[in-house]
Amino acid sequence: MISYYPHLSIIAIIYILTAKGHIEISDTEYSIRTALSLVENRSLLIKPPDLTAIINFPELETSEKIYSPYGIGLSMIFIPFVIICKILSLLTGIELRLLLDFLLSFYNIPFALLGLYFFQKVTLLLGASEYKSRFITFCLGICTCYWKYTVTDFSEIVQACFLLAVMNTMIEKKEICGTNIMFYSFLSYLN
Repeated sequence: MISYYPHLSIIAIIYILTAKGHIEISDTEYSIRTALSLVENRSLLIKPPDLTAIINFPELETSEKIYSPYGIGLSMIFIPFVIICKILSLLTGIELRLLLDFLLSFYNIPFALLGLYFFQKVTLLLGASEYKSRFITFCLGICTCYWKYTVTDFSEIVQACFLLAVMNTMIEKKEICGTNIMFYSFLSYLN
């Protein structure tokens, strides 16, 4: 099917060069804090980024901690980053959050590229020529908000990746299609 990916390599370079290098979305802070809490304390309770948020949450026995109002999916994705950054922080002396925020600013790129790969497979399965498939995949990756969402910490790219995997699986009609659809749908739901 797809034998060569020069367009995905070009897109990957563009994404890496245009990624921000810092966390932009305040909602991501909750997921980062949850991942840190899971690694450090084995707990889902976090200190809220904004103490006024405590007013909007049910009171807990530990008065200054809350559960994140967002799903656990991103936190699970962030756990390997937390572990790697903790090790790097110990080895280099660089502040943990500085390393973590920098590395997490790139977490969407592999999901975006995998999503584009699934998108291209879907277009080929629907009968597009390889040239047209590459062109429309390139256009999706560079000429739409897909690029903006990839180089920021919006979780929609992760969801899009898993949903495109579901579409690909459904169109291919494999024997284990039901299992794959449920798996990718579940991953998408977590985010």
